[in-house]
Amino acid sequence: MTFSALRASERRSWAFAAAIILAAGMVASCGDGGKKPGVRVPVADGYTVPKPLTSAPPVGAPRLDQLMHHMEKATVRAGGVAAPTKARCETDKNRIGTRSETFACTVSYRGKTAEFRASVSVLSERLTSKPGENFPSGTEYKYRLTAVPTKLVLTREGVHRQWGYHPSGDDDNEYRCDAQIPEAAVVPPGPTPYRCYDLYRLGFKTRVAAYRVVLSAEDGEQPDGSLSFKPADPQSSPQ
Repeated sequence: MTFSALRASERRSWAFAAAIILAAGMVASCGDGGKKPGVRVPVADGYTVPKPLTSAPPVGAPRLDQLMHHMEKATVRAGGVAAPTKARCETDKNRIGTRSETFACTVSYRGKTAEFRASVSVLSERLTSKPGENFPSGTEYKYRLTAVPTKLVLTREGVHRQWGYHPSGDDDNEYRCDAQIPEAAVVPPGPTPYRCYDLYRLGFKTRVAAYRVVLSAEDGEQPDGSLSFKPADPQSSPQ
């Protein structure tokens, strides 16, 4: 996963582009003493991408076991907080790779369940024989095993931890997020209804740059879940 939470230096760029962005409706003013959106997020100068508490399968482990561990990693990355996970898939492990199929997998996390769609594509198959034998002794399959999240787990703590990541010591911006972000909720990948905010001074007023909380997923052999923040209209937030 590429950690895509915006750094403080990137957020401060709003101050220099405020006149342009204001026309697009992405920046609002809460004024001096005006109501501020959401709740304040604690600021920290460091952030570590969380990993599953389960150990990775050993080298040479079945590919399905490896894929399930990647599902756990994707779930924890999206949730933003290390916690116990348990992956399960609805298929016959002994037949993986011998037939094309699509099946469901789940990962339990923080009392919720992330959901994945896994697919097997058989690329080729051939009869094999042992050295010195003139007759086939089995079938060798080459296949592709992929998975993509269809639902991930969003957590309030994970959103706050990433939005509050603030490596610059000379930045006096205030960082906030909607108060309605749930402690943990199952949501489909993509934009969520929730916003976070960067409050900064511009002239004599406090400006508000709003960002939508987004959960993304990448299709591939190693499913990826990530939490990011994209510019949004501050007036459309539930706060």
